[in-house]
Amino acid sequence: MESKPGLKSKTIIEGLIIAFMIVLTILILSFFSVKEVWPASIALLFFFEGKASIANLKNIFIGGSVGILLALALVKLAGLLMPSMGEELGMLIPVFIFIFLIIVLGDISHVVFNNYAFCYFTVALIAKQQATVSWLIGLIVGGGFLIGGVILFIRLMKKNESEEKAANSNL
Repeated sequence: MESKPGLKSKTIIEGLIIAFMIVLTILILSFFSVKEVWPASIALLFFFEGKASIANLKNIFIGGSVGILLALALVKLAGLLMPSMGEELGMLIPVFIFIFLIIVLGDISHVVFNNYAFCYFTVALIAKQQATVSWLIGLIVGGGFLIGGVILFIRLMKKNESEEKAANSNL
């Protein structure tokens, strides 16, 4: 059975709740003087892409943290190499090394070296200035709060649907 096109009340409620949770996350992170919310938002995106599986959270948070830390390590290593090798080569060699390590070490420890680590590593390198501590707080505190709120919301929605089905079956 095909659903009718148009807005659905369930989708509107989901959109309102998620938008509210993101705004609340921004406010909570500002309490910690964290201005960047991207680490939390990406964690939520990965959570949804993983079919909202709680089992995947460890990979998201550990991999994300590793990616952010590796970005800092790359910047530091490049800073050491650039004076002797030049800007381009001094940056490209660490990029090669860290991408290689993320991929190869995934066979040994997929929880630590995974696609999440690669994504956070890449996004963290876009910034002109590394804000590693702020990004880690954004990921762990903000992402934890945001995803925790969404999990609670999902459970409440499922409970409500179960109760409605039970009530309708009793009619």
